[in-house]
Amino acid sequence: MEKTMQDETVQMIVGKLKEQGRVIVFAKSGTALKRFVYHTLTDINDMPMALWGSSSDVIPPNSLGCDISNYTTTLARFAYSDESANDTWAIAGMSKKFPSISAIHPKRKVRKALLDTWVEAGIGGMLATIVDYEDTVNDVIEQLLEDFSDIGYPATRAFLTSVTQNIIELNEEGYIQKVFSLVPTKDMGVVVLLD
Repeated sequence: MEKTMQDETVQMIVGKLKEQGRVIVFAKSGTALKRFVYHTLTDINDMPMALWGSSSDVIPPNSLGCDISNYTTTLARFAYSDESANDTWAIAGMSKKFPSISAIHPKRKVRKALLDTWVEAGIGGMLATIVDYEDTVNDVIEQLLEDFSDIGYPATRAFLTSVTQNIIELNEEGYIQKVFSLVPTKDMGVVVLLD
């Protein structure tokens, strides 16, 4: 994707997050995810945000420089603990303080807690996940539908469009490769469009 389109798409994502929208991002590389998440979230300076990640994920990437406060004063970072149950409880309790909660490659239990909190509290955020080399947007969608089923929501693409309308695929450098829009149809189906 050319730089102008890259910048416009990032600004579209930033706009959605500022309006408490939700965006799903996937890549084959954890480094790519981390780079994209930080460079996107640090464009938002007027709202408190929580970012969950591994102990290395909560350290900003070198490409941002060493002091994240030069970029944002509103991004609180939290490292996953050894106990997923503690993390799920913590995420669920954050919705009163943070209108946006994001996570970089959470374990399944934590990912489900994030999705549940988004829906129950009506807040936004970004879910960034690492996929296998051969996985596509359809694999990402199927995983989300399984998660919805496990936490008691309809496991349908129509319900998915009420949670997010955009799924972003990154390349290995952390730049946007493809943008998929989930568009509901009149017959309650969903079309996945490549923008």
